[in-house]
Amino acid sequence: MVTAYQIFDYSDKNLKIALDNNQIPINLLEERNHFKYFKSYLGTTGIGAKTILVEEPYVSKAYLIDYSHYYSICFKDYDRHCKRVHFFKANFEKVKFEKELYNSKSSFLNDNYLGYIVVKPLPDSIIGPTLLKTYAIREDGIKRYYPSCRQYKVNLFGRVLELESLVYQEQDTVVAACASVAIWSAFHKTSKLFDTDLPSPSEITKRGGNLFLNYGRTFPNPGLDITQICKAIESTGLVSEYIISTRFESSVQLAKRLIYAYNKAGLPILLFLKFDDGVGHLITINGYSDFSTEKEKSQEISLTADNIEKFYTHDDQIGPFAKMSFPGNENIQTAWSDSNGDSITAKIHSVIIPMYRKIRIKFQDVFDKISLVDQIFFETNLFQLEIEWDIFLIESNEYKKQVSKSDYEVMVKKSVVLKNYPKFIWVGRAIIGENILFDFVYDSTDIASGFFCIDFILYYKEEEFKEILLEHFITYKSVYIDHPGGPKLGEEVYNDIIEKLA
Repeated sequence: MVTAYQIFDYSDKNLKIALDNNQIPINLLEERNHFKYFKSYLGTTGIGAKTILVEEPYVSKAYLIDYSHYYSICFKDYDRHCKRVHFFKANFEKVKFEKELYNSKSSFLNDNYLGYIVVKPLPDSIIGPTLLKTYAIREDGIKRYYPSCRQYKVNLFGRVLELESLVYQEQDTVVAACASVAIWSAFHKTSKLFDTDLPSPSEITKRGGNLFLNYGRTFPNPGLDITQICKAIESTGLVSEYIISTRFESSVQLAKRLIYAYNKAGLPILLFLKFDDGVGHLITINGYSDFSTEKEKSQEISLTADNIEKFYTHDDQIGPFAKMSFPGNENIQTAWSDSNGDSITAKIHSVIIPMYRKIRIKFQDVFDKISLVDQIFFETNLFQLEIEWDIFLIESNEYKKQVSKSDYEVMVKKSVVLKNYPKFIWVGRAIIGENILFDFVYDSTDIASGFFCIDFILYYKEEEFKEILLEHFITYKSVYIDHPGGPKLGEEVYNDIIEKLA
């Protein structure tokens, strides 16, 4: 069997031709949310595709597993081959493509590669495994971060093309409903991050099991409930951190703080949404964009996560890296739209985080300790300006790498790089304006009732600042070390603080 390929200039019309699988009428294909989304995402206002290359037939491993679980024993003869649609940001035709393909020293194809969409040979749910580049830096200077993306190697006719992304696909209501594909996307990152299993969508559905807490059967699957989702996650050796709170529905602030703290470490976050009609929907958060604002001094703690403007989500009903924003304090604005074209809002019901077993300290544990420090600073009127706290989980080697690459003095780098930390640490970072003042470092493997703060890193070395902070810590020594209602830093960390300030 010879693999054929076609090359088209990118246009809405040619995108429609490329995604056509001869199973869905072309007029219905145009009306699908996915086609509308890809048209925008790949166009000039998105990642700027210029050339389409269609590879057909294509064997998709993920689809082949699902095919063997269900479609292969249908009476109707479903095809087991897909087609793969590639996108490039440069214009070229067949002669140019083959010239670059056969030139092993050329980086032209890799430099211009934007990713692919697999089209499945089904009468519905046609968007298979999809890898696309993320949005570029915004024109207004606001940065976009995609910590849950990972490196992929794409083999195109023997040429390896590299891409930083996170895999996506549309839900298949037969072998994998929205929860299964949301978990599957998350597993593509956690399998690299924690060296765990990577099951296919249909295998995830099977691992969730039919616990008779939901109606129906394993295949066809109407959707996984929370218990099944957590069961599927734990089947890979991870644990599920499940947070449900009535505060989510009255304020998005808690959810923003929680999601940011874990996502910054690269963990994809499973977010369960509730729409006004009561329908639930699971999406995968893989990135965010933020902005800085001047904040007035306040008794309420201020966090970097409060600046989050948008989250980027894999929404199986829309597309990859779909934007989720916050028009008000209670609702989120999804990428969905109603019959009038207006954006549909939803409320956050709960958050599920696929978690490494040894990470035992939660965001709330660290937040509670930092809140006490912030409260003491405020009540003693230590600083005239508002402190912003950046609370996040991070792999300790990544933390060391960031410090070693920074412009801080050698002694600061040495105090971090040579320190023995657990694999994952929590950081509570104090910031005023553009200045990072110091970090509290917390052991993620400890117990919340203990002294789990393990280090203090002083970055800001202005003498007046050090003198003020030193006097403060000496004055309130008993409050900081072991007071039941205090931050409970412990004597070892407290002495380290005094030494570094003095």
